[in-house]
Amino acid sequence: MITRGINISTDFILSLHKELLIVFSEHYSIEIKMLTVFQLYGFGNYDDKLPNLKNFIVEKTGKWINGKYLYNKTKDIDKGHSNHIKARREYLMLLINAAGYKDYEDYLKNSPHISSEIRITEETNFNNDIVSDEILYYIGYYVEDRKYYIKSKFTIHKMKTASWEILYWEKELEPSFYTYLGKCVSTGESALSFYFNKENSSLNKECFVNLFYGNNMKTKPVLLGAYCGFSRNNNPVIGKLVFEQVDTLELQNEKVRDKEINPNFHYYLHSQRMEVEGVLPQKVSDLSNSLSRLKIVKFLIGDYHGFYLDNNNYLIPVS
Repeated sequence: MITRGINISTDFILSLHKELLIVFSEHYSIEIKMLTVFQLYGFGNYDDKLPNLKNFIVEKTGKWINGKYLYNKTKDIDKGHSNHIKARREYLMLLINAAGYKDYEDYLKNSPHISSEIRITEETNFNNDIVSDEILYYIGYYVEDRKYYIKSKFTIHKMKTASWEILYWEKELEPSFYTYLGKCVSTGESALSFYFNKENSSLNKECFVNLFYGNNMKTKPVLLGAYCGFSRNNNPVIGKLVFEQVDTLELQNEKVRDKEINPNFHYYLHSQRMEVEGVLPQKVSDLSNSLSRLKIVKFLIGDYHGFYLDNNNYLIPVS
């Protein structure tokens, strides 16, 4: 998945927006004017069980998107500051796929809602500079709930930006991906940090990742790191990470779907996660995980006489 931004004409995004609304309306047999803005785009005060564009895009693509993204883009266009607008490639692809097209080129060629002028303007835009873009691909591993191992795709672009797509097998045949998009922050000669804010997250959660790579990142088959973020219950959570380098996007997509995990990664990550409980103690003594354990600790407190065996197997008191 390409994460660099792309400058597209406002006419292009408006045409795509119009087509999405038509497809959405036909899919649910519903009139757009009957929905509030929140319900239509799927953010703020809306009912997740009723039709909305956010869930429609997820249903069509299998990938999550921030419901407010498309709404914000149309609002930016309404301001009339420019004839072009910058969009994230991966989000743009989700919108195009949801409208029923294979890719950017397929949409440009076959959409009945864009003019020949837009086609001429945009036909080479999407692929500009992609070949020269330096991209590093990784398969990520971490453990959730101390025993459930999670795979992910971690992609770094020119050591400036990154996408972290976390895979969950919520459906039997096809996985769901939850995406974080963020920036790379150099923290020294042998480490990198990545900050993912909630506005660019399909989970609407913030996350921070630290990676150690040593002296030459590109030559290392495996990177080690740690993450700090929030669990599905919105509790603070930290844990260890392993990122395994792969050569291509195709190999990354293939390997992340393989449910087998290297036993070495399994052993290294076992129980390497800590989640802060969502209930605060009423008093200090409540911090004890177990009352029975606390009783044992209190029982063991005291003075003891120690002995050890010498070479002749005699018990010698410890002075």
